Amino acid sequence: MKNKLFLICPHSKLEHFLGSKYKNAYFLTALAAAFKLNEHTYIEELIDFIERESVEEVIVVNDVDCQFIESVLSKKKGYGTYAEEVLVDLLIDNYAEVMSGSSVEVQKEKLAELNVQRQIQQLLSSEYFLQQVVLQKIKIKGLIASTAEGKLTAVKTNKAVFSI
Repeated sequence: MKNKLFLICPHSKLEHFLGSKYKNAYFLTALAAAFKLNEHTYIEELIDFIERESVEEVIVVNDVDCQFIESVLSKKKGYGTYAEEVLVDLLIDNYAEVMSGSSVEVQKEKLAELNVQRQIQQLLSSEYFLQQVVLQKIKIKGLIASTAEGKLTAVKTNKAVFSI
């Protein structure tokens, strides 16, 4: 049995949705699925959990209806969270790409996709984490969820990041 660790936002309440589609699922949460993966102690704890629970796949998931994505796109005043900072930075850096979406839904999907890609890149930028991924043959994936539509979409990742 392949144990999976899903990195998700607690406000999206994806546990039941993902648990109904995947067995042997564990969940780690951070607002907007924006984890502080640049902190070595955090990475150490993550690796410890992965080893202890024999996790074979780490899957970063962002819901298109994430309240933080919606508030950033609508330029609402937020709460000053790390998640909002990350999403605002992503929007600024990729403004033309995100805002060229034909609808708000397409814009939300693009920002969610960029957030998942950023999280995966940040995970793999940790040399210690990358070593464990290679040693333990852990698969790293990304998904965009739309619970309203009941669908999951695989996120295309930068192949250069995965050329290990």
